[in-house]
Formats: sequence, C-alpha cells, structure tokens
Amino acid sequence: MSTLKNTVYNIKRKMMLEKAWNKGLIKPFDKELYERLNKVYVACLPVSIQLKYYKPERGDFGDCYARSMYLTTGFDNATLVRGVRKDMEIAYGIGNGGHGWVENDGWVYDPTSLLMYRKDIYYKAYGVSDVNSYSKEVYSKSELYQGIINAKIDDFKPGGEKRTDLIMIIPFTERIAQLRNDKDFIEELNEFLKEIEYDYESIINELQDDMKKLSRR
Repeated sequence: MSTLKNTVYNIKRKMMLEKAWNKGLIKPFDKELYERLNKVYVACLPVSIQLKYYKPERGDFGDCYARSMYLTTGFDNATLVRGVRKDMEIAYGIGNGGHGWVENDGWVYDPTSLLMYRKDIYYKAYGVSDVNSYSKEVYSKSELYQGIINAKIDDFKPGGEKRTDLIMIIPFTERIAQLRNDKDFIEELNEFLKEIEYDYESIINELQDDMKKLSRR
C-alpha cells in the first residue's frame, strides 16, 4: 500500500511541476544572478562555475547545504533554509530527506536543480516539512560565508595571496571540462583564467621561490 501511495504521490508531483513550469512559476536561475555569482569565489573558482558545473552526481541530490550557502552570496538579503522533502525521503528513506535551499522575494532557489520556484509550489510539490530558516545576520557569521565574500579576484592574480593555490585546483578543473567536452564550461573557465592571468609554469616558479624563502629563515 505504501508503495502505491508513493507512486501516486510522485505522479501528482510531476504533473504539478510540469503545470507550474508551463505557467512560468518554475524557471532557470536568471542571468543577473549568475553574473553576481561570477564575482564571488570559493575553492579558487567563481561560485557560478562551482554551481553550474560541479553539480552532484548522486541522482538529483547531494552537497546541498554547502551549495545553498554559496548561493546566498548572489543576493543582498536572502534567507538560508534547511528542511525535509518528502520526495527525497521516498527516494532515500526516512531520515534522509534533508535538503538546503535559498528563499528570496517569494521564490525558492534550489542549489541542486538550479531552478527557481514560487515558494508555495515548491513546498506543496515536494512535501516540505521541518523547516528552519536563517537570516543573513545569522548565516553571514559562518566561516564558509566569510571565506567566500572575502575572496577577491586580485587574490588569484600574480602576487595574490591565493595564487599558488591554483596549481592544485585549475589543472583538475581543466581536465574535467575537457573530459565532459562541455563548451560552456570550457569557455567560462577560460574567461576566468584569462582574467587572473593564469600560467601554470609561472605559478610553479612562484611556489618554488616561496619555498626557498622559507628555507632561509
């Protein structure tokens, strides 16, 4: 009986989401949001690249708590939300339905699907419960948030304090983009690398110089 109920729920959910999409109540993140996320950085990459091209591989879910925190940096005063989704509990079992997202001006921004939903549609379609909301005043004090907003593009340019960190992240990211043969990924990554004047060999030399200076102390 439980399996039948879950099947009926999933069918109704999909129909509701399709109807909402056709009415414009669900849509992709807009260009303006991605432009703002392109100017903040985490793990040596723009947040926009992290969200778009490092999406979770476990079905439709995964790493949503960190990704939702990344997403808050694209807004002036959004709300960070943690809750339980019924569809996830059906898919992964009771106790495994926890999810994180961002709310702003009546919309829910999901960091996994990269879609924005009218709040009432999102809550109804996904059977949201056990919601905890956090204002910017609260989440902006977190170490992760502070690390993102305090990272500046100059940190990755020649002489920047995070410059040498690039030698671990960028080659790995370039390889992923090439293996996926994702033209948009490659283009956006190359734009970032051009902006920071990325050159692998020069960074290696910088790192070696830094190590020599330390060895002399």
